[in-house]
Amino acid sequence: MADGASTASPPILTPTSSHFNIEKWQRQVEDRFYQAGLFYPRIKERDKPGSLLHVRKHARAGWDTLGQGAVGTGLNYQDMTPTEVTLDPGEIYVAAGWADHEANETDVPLDSEMASILEMALEEGTEYTALQAVGSLTTNVFGNAAYRLNAAGVRYITGRLGESTRGNVAPDENGKQRTIYALIPWLQNPDAMSIPEYAQADMRGDSVNPHVQGYWSKGGGVMLMRSSSPVFYSNADGIWAPFWVPDAFGIAWNQRPKVYREQVELQYRIILRNNFAVGVVNDDRAGAIKVSSAEVVPA
Repeated sequence: MADGASTASPPILTPTSSHFNIEKWQRQVEDRFYQAGLFYPRIKERDKPGSLLHVRKHARAGWDTLGQGAVGTGLNYQDMTPTEVTLDPGEIYVAAGWADHEANETDVPLDSEMASILEMALEEGTEYTALQAVGSLTTNVFGNAAYRLNAAGVRYITGRLGESTRGNVAPDENGKQRTIYALIPWLQNPDAMSIPEYAQADMRGDSVNPHVQGYWSKGGGVMLMRSSSPVFYSNADGIWAPFWVPDAFGIAWNQRPKVYREQVELQYRIILRNNFAVGVVNDDRAGAIKVSSAEVVPA
């Protein structure tokens, strides 16, 4: 090659100009999380409600003394007319639809994918709806929007349940084992982990160490569970964390979760629905601690 001659650059393929490059999509679509039902499966199921369910409750009888010289007449007779509470049903649903040709042009099985998603959404909606009944409790309720869960509060609420039910809602239930359930928001988890009954295996009487495993089952006679804040009943006083035994509440189904599939012209639809009533039946058998919705970030 002669001195001073120019050398042409060879044609080089570049990512921005080449027509050989392709973009790809992952075949699997990532899941979104929904809150599983923890409260409503643990309340007592009642009769089918129709348009309104009336639940009768026995009157509470009093007692009197009979003097030693009494002749056995003129006694005080009790009015044992039952009282009632009512459970008013409602319906929730979730639905999705798509043009029929979309099912032909996608690599995702839309029917099964949508059914799975809607099922989880309906369960979260059912849990939220059921937990709104906690806001009707009056007998054993304390706390405020600044309150943080602590050992004294848990011990107090279990004591209140025992007191208001003559010892029938208590860890030993007059010598018979009975589980009290509790549901707290995850934002209170750091506070719950400081309660010895739950965090220390030697006090719990088992080999589960929550500081290692990150979970517990039962402590102080209370099965403590954790759930996400959006499903709880809350108001200006804070998030209401319930403590209960199943017969404190009632859930009554007109229609358990059901799937409907239909084709309308060239549109495919899938709908999930249920119809149920839920409410407080025995107010003295449940309680709530109103706790803060604020997240405490460690310094």
